[in-house]
Amino acid sequence: MEAKKKDVAVIHTETGLAVMPLKNGEVLKSEIFEKLLEKEQKECTVAMEEIQDKVQDTLSRAPQWKKEHRNKIRKLGREATEFVVRHLIDELKIK
Repeated sequence: MEAKKKDVAVIHTETGLAVMPLKNGEVLKSEIFEKLLEKEQKECTVAMEEIQDKVQDTLSRAPQWKKEHRNKIRKLGREATEFVVRHLIDELKIK
């Protein structure tokens, strides 16, 4: 959403993600971008750099999020197993 507000698109390409300028909701081709006034080019470039930095920051956090997700799944699995077998263990302790 933030990228769109800045007239910037984050698109998936064969080589990864790319940040591209938008005009009226459409990705600008390089030849059209080059025809923009220098001020408009600079504004687009600054906006694209800001979004690129945010994308890189977000992607750099992905491995940590993945690790946290795995740990939560393991914990949930242990809790579910304990919930399912707790009454059986309790019965064995009573005997």
